[in-house]
Amino acid sequence: MRRTTLAAIVGGMASLVCGAALGQVDDAHVAAFFGQAPNESPVLAPDGEHFALQRMKEDGVETVDVIRVDNGDIVASFLFKEDVNVFDHGWIDNKTLILRSRMGDPYWQEFPNIGRYHRFDITTNRADQLFSRQELGVGREDGELRGRFGGYPVRLRQHMFPGSFDARAIIKGETSSEVFQYDMLRESYKSLERIDGNVVDVYTDDDGNVLLAYGKPELRGRTFNPQSFLIYRATGDGEWKTAYEGPFDDAGVSIVGKGPDEDTVYLLETITGDIGTLSYIDLNTGEITNAFRPARTDVHTYYLDGKNELYAVRYDDHFPQWFYPNPQHLAAQIHNHLRGQFKNMNVSLTFARDNSKAIATVSGDANPGTYYLFDTDGNKLSKLFDRNEAVANYKLGERHPLEFPGPDDTRIPAYVTLPKGAGQNLPFIVWVHDGLTGGGPATWGWDAEAQFFASLGIGVMNVNHRGKTGFGTKYTKGGFGEWGGYILDDIAEGVRFLGRQGIADPNRICIVGRRWGAYAAMQSALDHRRLYRCAAGIAGMYDMVAIWKFLQPRGSRERWEATTVGPTASEDRFKEISPRWRARELRMPVMLLEGQQYRNNIQEQVMDLVRELRAGDLAHEFVILDNERTDNWLTDEEKRQGFKALAGFIQSNLAPE
Repeated sequence: MRRTTLAAIVGGMASLVCGAALGQVDDAHVAAFFGQAPNESPVLAPDGEHFALQRMKEDGVETVDVIRVDNGDIVASFLFKEDVNVFDHGWIDNKTLILRSRMGDPYWQEFPNIGRYHRFDITTNRADQLFSRQELGVGREDGELRGRFGGYPVRLRQHMFPGSFDARAIIKGETSSEVFQYDMLRESYKSLERIDGNVVDVYTDDDGNVLLAYGKPELRGRTFNPQSFLIYRATGDGEWKTAYEGPFDDAGVSIVGKGPDEDTVYLLETITGDIGTLSYIDLNTGEITNAFRPARTDVHTYYLDGKNELYAVRYDDHFPQWFYPNPQHLAAQIHNHLRGQFKNMNVSLTFARDNSKAIATVSGDANPGTYYLFDTDGNKLSKLFDRNEAVANYKLGERHPLEFPGPDDTRIPAYVTLPKGAGQNLPFIVWVHDGLTGGGPATWGWDAEAQFFASLGIGVMNVNHRGKTGFGTKYTKGGFGEWGGYILDDIAEGVRFLGRQGIADPNRICIVGRRWGAYAAMQSALDHRRLYRCAAGIAGMYDMVAIWKFLQPRGSRERWEATTVGPTASEDRFKEISPRWRARELRMPVMLLEGQQYRNNIQEQVMDLVRELRAGDLAHEFVILDNERTDNWLTDEEKRQGFKALAGFIQSNLAPE
């Protein structure tokens, strides 16, 4: 870790504003909250006899252990080569795992370095990389297709065909997408349908006929077509018909699976209204019928049993809430029963393919997760293990929902995490979550950053400002063109609300964010400087002019203009909402944390901001996280170093005057 600190001249006195914290946070404290959890994501085998679990060992080695359900014995353990971690894991059949690797820490970069798929036989401990070689005699087109099967991202869903362990894959080409039935045991595939456009989700019937497809713009491209579409048909050889075609921002769709009646398919959608709704579409007529629409917040998650049947959907109105389309469904009854047993907690279930067993994950604001095994035959529940028991050694806070009026009286939802036994006039940080306009909302549940600072006696607020998803399309689009306006104003009103209620000490509030949140934190330090005592940005973006000029016109550039500043777009306007171009106006200590991995340089816009701070002789601390590895991929250790430095910065600046 490299760290530079600048002494600032304030009121004629030299003071080192980024020096040692009032109370040093030890390494164990930081490690308890950040990094891969010791036990992560248990997944039942199709027959329910084993489950696979990602485990981070004390020596920093990550494995996937296969554990027998009946006696808890570890029957196999998979380990990628040294310094390679597990990105994801699942089951192909009852004796074969599918896994993906990753290098580095995705916390510091937008797109993680994800490896190809591997197949692991738990009876022989043999591992093979899927589609890793071009075979002799394979044509060029076929060879390129095989390569794309291993690429990232690939939209792969397992166990989609009754009586088969085959997966369904959607592979994107230049102008079209192709849907495949993919046999990962034999490394073979069969094309089911080719559809024009960037298809992200489909529905296939039991015979493999593609009957419903949803497409939307490719957000990662340098060009952007803002149109999305939903097409349908009743038979595999039928003509495609359009149920919806229009602006991407007006209508989102997630295809769930079989609907309540024959020739119907469940959807989560905003085609029929502003609020995200559970609906179903008739494949004969294209008519979309609402099954459940909450009053104020979107349905955002659906839950399937082992047979891919829908049993519940979730929406969050202050606290998590669920709706059961068929309350008599076995999985719905189990879920509802466990919610009654674990009151005021989040409960999610994953099932064996025959629904004979389920793993229940129970979590809450002060519990990152506890895993239980539920035997559906005997209705027996037994604890497996905690996801991360180390956090129990620290005083965890309580997370509370709140609402306050925005500057135009729009209802703004938020959450505060208060230290245990907290009184009034607390030191506070505003943590701005990652996500550009349209990013996911803060909800009630475990939040590692918020709980870490709460364990230090510091309150944390997360504001669901305009532009966030989860509260209807109008609320999301309300943030378009408002990067220097309502978005930051909403956050500022939340800070004022805390002060008026006596929750926060108005003179001891800092603002912190990551990626887009880092931008919002620094811009807030400029536009609402009287509200904050310090600001910090993690892996941030600070130069809107540079991003604007990079994007291609007639597509991505216009999209960027619409979502950031609207019709007022110009170089001067982008400079107004860019911390890099207004850095010398900063009047508070700032910290910038950046991770440098895989020989990549720190972004030039970050270095430009640092140069401006130095040229203006402004109080700042610049922390670069790196290590001595030859490939320089970052690990959990660097993240912990970063949060230890951040904690010291926050504590020193929020100390009583």
